[in-house]
Amino acid sequence: MSAADADEVLFHALRSSGIDVHPSWSAIDDVVNDVDDESSANTNALLNIVRQCLCLIDATAYESLPRGFPLDDGSGTSVAERFRVAGRYASALIEVGGEQRDGDGFQQFLYPSASSARAMLKRLLELLPRRDVDEAVREAEKARVSAASARLGSRARAMVARSTKAEAAWGRAAGALKGFAGVAAAARAKKRTDDTTNAREFYTSRLKTNSSGGFFGNLSADTYAVPSVLEYAARVRAEEEAEEDARRLKFSGVVRAEFIGPDGKPFDLRKRGGLRGLVAEIFRLALEGGFYTEPRAIQACAELEETQVVDEDKVVESANDVENAAMDTLEDRIKARERDLEDVHRRIDEAMSVVSTVDDEIAACASKVKEAMEATDAKRALTAELESNYLLHKQAVGMVLATDRPVEESEAELNKVLVAAKERLEQLSAEWNAAKTPLLAAIEAHAEGAREKRKKAKNQLEEIEKWRSEGKDTSSLLRIKEQEQRQLLDQYEAAPKSVHRPSFVRRVNEIIKNIKKQEREIVKIVGDTRSVQSDINSAQACLERTYTVVEEILFREARSDELCRAAYKHLHGMHAGFADLIDKVEATGVARRSQTDLQRKLVEISKQPSNVERVARDLELMKRQIAELEEKLSTTAA
Repeated sequence: MSAADADEVLFHALRSSGIDVHPSWSAIDDVVNDVDDESSANTNALLNIVRQCLCLIDATAYESLPRGFPLDDGSGTSVAERFRVAGRYASALIEVGGEQRDGDGFQQFLYPSASSARAMLKRLLELLPRRDVDEAVREAEKARVSAASARLGSRARAMVARSTKAEAAWGRAAGALKGFAGVAAAARAKKRTDDTTNAREFYTSRLKTNSSGGFFGNLSADTYAVPSVLEYAARVRAEEEAEEDARRLKFSGVVRAEFIGPDGKPFDLRKRGGLRGLVAEIFRLALEGGFYTEPRAIQACAELEETQVVDEDKVVESANDVENAAMDTLEDRIKARERDLEDVHRRIDEAMSVVSTVDDEIAACASKVKEAMEATDAKRALTAELESNYLLHKQAVGMVLATDRPVEESEAELNKVLVAAKERLEQLSAEWNAAKTPLLAAIEAHAEGAREKRKKAKNQLEEIEKWRSEGKDTSSLLRIKEQEQRQLLDQYEAAPKSVHRPSFVRRVNEIIKNIKKQEREIVKIVGDTRSVQSDINSAQACLERTYTVVEEILFREARSDELCRAAYKHLHGMHAGFADLIDKVEATGVARRSQTDLQRKLVEISKQPSNVERVARDLELMKRQIAELEEKLSTTAA
């Protein structure tokens, strides 16, 4: 692939990554020439592309980078500012790449070449971030869940709006539903629509506390009805309370529930008759709004209004009855069972924590008792030893101070005691030595076994660590492969689909043909070189043999013949001359190759004359500034 094709592919990849590259640029030389143009120094192309890449990598850190070099007005300030800008870009490139490579510095921005600019853009292209597929999947899943929640809420609002005499007026009040406060608002809205002429028939069904079939289960076969607003609000309120109770039990805390009354204010259960008072007020507002007109509903409301003070246990029991009546579906019963299980698990965890605390205290007490027993045994052993010494001393003193026994007899008895003690000590020492040998052998065997086990365990741990490191390397390699696959897929998706592929295929085929042709020529040249080298080697070997034979013959004849002696000297001179000639030919070849390289470098340097002139001008300005600073320093020192 030629350099022009490589530059075109590089620009295409930068445009696909979101970098603003001018459409007329098709080679790196265009960018470098734009940098060399002093009139466009504020907006030169190379710094603009590099700055866009750095901002894509980390916008917060590199947004403050200047957009180009300042205009060169010939003053020292502009030169210093240009060096400062180039230094900032070089530092940012090293910081992003993580390491400093050969050629990294301010010179690749002030005096760029095509090769350095191409390498720098390739490096930045490899560091550009890629969008993760998993993140897109999570966003899509989140959007799907949000759409499902919105559809569910719209269906609930539509169900409430259809359960009225006047759909338009009631639909406006349905948006205010929130707990029991929404029931009162809906009741007032329904009361205002009682005089509507085009209202249709509305049916409902009262549920008892022990009803198990739910609202639809208690309707007759010939009744047309939809769930009432009160039924809907009660179900929603029961579900919210069940979720709140589950959250409170889950976090092992008790939070006092605050009831909101039908008037929208906090409802005090103890001051206003407990749950019965709350239900009575709800029924009263419902009757005022025209929800229930049966005599049984009016009588139940009156009975509830008569009850003002209720025992706390009855309030809790009534709350449980209302909650059980509201949970008329299998899902609500499952939630209740889950709440009970969470409560049981919480209590079990508390009991287990208490048991573990008690076990810790028992272990501490046992250790303290063990220490006390050991101290008591030590003191007992010391006391027994002291007691035996005391009896021995007492017996000795009694024998010495006795007036009825001679001193010789006492000494003899003491000697007998000493001899018996020595024999006993020797016997104990022999027994200890006999018992110590197997114990030491057992200890040594146990230590050897322990060393073997530790060595084996160490080897196993090393193998485990090796497997773990291999697994980490494999997993990291798999992640890298997956990331490369995702990047290739993204590049394929982002690639333009309207590209004229036959032209690219034709160009690729031509490039492949040229490469194959070059390979054949290289193989032919290598073969010719090898054959020439073999001929040279054979000729050199033949020459060496010939020289050896001739030298030996002339050396033998030179002793007796003056002419052979002169021929021998000429032979040596000719050999040395040809050796010098070969060295000079080789040095000439090396010089020619160096000359070719220098000519190629001169051609490259001649392509960028402005860089040399700019470097010279900057060098003169820097020398001038250095001289001024030296003068200032000398003046200050004086």
